[in-house]
Amino acid sequence: MEKPNSVQEQVETKAEEAVIAQEESSITQEPEKTQEQSVETLPIEESIEVQEETIPPVQPIVAKKADTLIDEARSIIEKSDLTTRNCMEILEEDIEKYEDAKSLLLTKSIHPSEALLKEVGFDSSIEQELDEEEAINFEDIKQIEPIYVRELSSGKFGALILSLLAGLAVIVGWIYVASNALNVVVDPSKVPTTKVQDQILSWIGGGITGGEGNVMIGLVILLVSAIIAIWAVFAVKIFLRESQNYKTAQKVKEDAEFYCTKKEECQKEMKKVSDHINQVITAIDTSKIYINEQNATIERILHIEGDMAFDELHKKSQEEISNTNILINGIKQLLSTPMASENGSLSEDAKIILAKTQKRQETYREKLYS
Repeated sequence: MEKPNSVQEQVETKAEEAVIAQEESSITQEPEKTQEQSVETLPIEESIEVQEETIPPVQPIVAKKADTLIDEARSIIEKSDLTTRNCMEILEEDIEKYEDAKSLLLTKSIHPSEALLKEVGFDSSIEQELDEEEAINFEDIKQIEPIYVRELSSGKFGALILSLLAGLAVIVGWIYVASNALNVVVDPSKVPTTKVQDQILSWIGGGITGGEGNVMIGLVILLVSAIIAIWAVFAVKIFLRESQNYKTAQKVKEDAEFYCTKKEECQKEMKKVSDHINQVITAIDTSKIYINEQNATIERILHIEGDMAFDELHKKSQEEISNTNILINGIKQLLSTPMASENGSLSEDAKIILAKTQKRQETYREKLYS
């Protein structure tokens, strides 16, 4: 009997040793496996994070509300009006500069030159009339009917009144149906008695189905049905108002964009006028220099050749006097041509005369340096 027991003990001992050895090997291998797992799983986690970062976020599509459209329309109009005001201010400054340059040319150059021409006995066959009182009027291109953006009504007050009426109608309807079913006469001008109220509420709270009925349940049903009617009517009314406001806001936005387009056309036209006026001012300044030089030349002629008839003057002197007359008539023609057309924009005649004046001045300059 001892031998089998020793064998069994040996088997058990070997089994225990094997288990202990397996546990020790597992303990020594666990850190390595953990390390391997962490090393292997790290790239996967990083790739997942990278993929999540590269996926663009999905933005919800939100329709523009009526208030947003109204704000955009108001912003468009304000910016357009501001730009137009700036253009108008620039144009008014240019017109003022033109008037100053014109007045200076007349008093310091043209009038003295005309007096000298008379003094030398020169008779101009083509004398340009000049209206000194004429004013430039571009009011038509600066006046566009303004557009006003009003605040949209939320309609909440009207919806509240209507919803309260709907709730009241539901209560009255319940009372009417219950009183007819109970054969109870309810005087609309008086508050029903407590007994009649209890009968009606009991019928609503169960009597309608043939049961005994409950006053409290009837009251709850009455109030809940009225509240539902109030909420439903209010919600529908607000929804309809918002839909109408959105259509109105779209129309206002379209009107604002069209208004802005007209303003842009006005701004372009004012820019043309402003450029033209500045070119005219340049032509005036150039003419002033040329005419002053010619005036000095005529004064020199009068001083050297004396008081002689025009035909008796030196040919060179006659040529200088004729050139002076051409310069004067040319600039007077430019000044006397209206810049504004019938519709208030820049006239075609003004463009043509300016081009002629510039060409004449260029020809005169070429003669001076030829």
